[in-house]
Amino acid sequence: MSSTLRQAGPLTGVLFMLVATGMWTGHDAASQWLAASYPVLVVLFWRNVFALVPAVLLVATRGGVQKLPPRLLVLCWLRGVGGAIAYGSYVFALPLMPLADAVAVGLTGPLMILVLSAWLLKERLDRQRWIAVLIGSTQRMGVGTNIQARAVHLVDLDAPWRPADIAQRHGRII
Repeated sequence: MSSTLRQAGPLTGVLFMLVATGMWTGHDAASQWLAASYPVLVVLFWRNVFALVPAVLLVATRGGVQKLPPRLLVLCWLRGVGGAIAYGSYVFALPLMPLADAVAVGLTGPLMILVLSAWLLKERLDRQRWIAVLIGSTQRMGVGTNIQARAVHLVDLDAPWRPADIAQRHGRII
């Protein structure tokens, strides 16, 4: 990562995450649409072929492939295999259930990451980390749950469907 990008700050990171989320939403919808008409393995194959093009361009413009120490090479290989299994499982699930349900099941991801980061990375799970994961969704938290010690800023990144959800979110900071 370039030092300029590193210095850009959290707002730039939020912007990148919003763009990524929007792109993944379209990607998921297209994958579900394609998997309804074509075999899932065909969808996976062509997705990976087309994903290889920008990857090759990035490698070519950034100085080529760099050699990794054997330990990192094994970890990168395991990560690649794990990612292929995860994405393959996701695309296999898409034609079997509505997209909204698939995304809802995917919302358990932050909780899994939180628990696995403690177990695999030996990170400390303090109150702020749990709050950061839980406070992100009114539906996940439920109405009436206010566990933060203090809140100084509130940003609604989505539009709640129910007025009670808006009142609940704003009540967390007042």
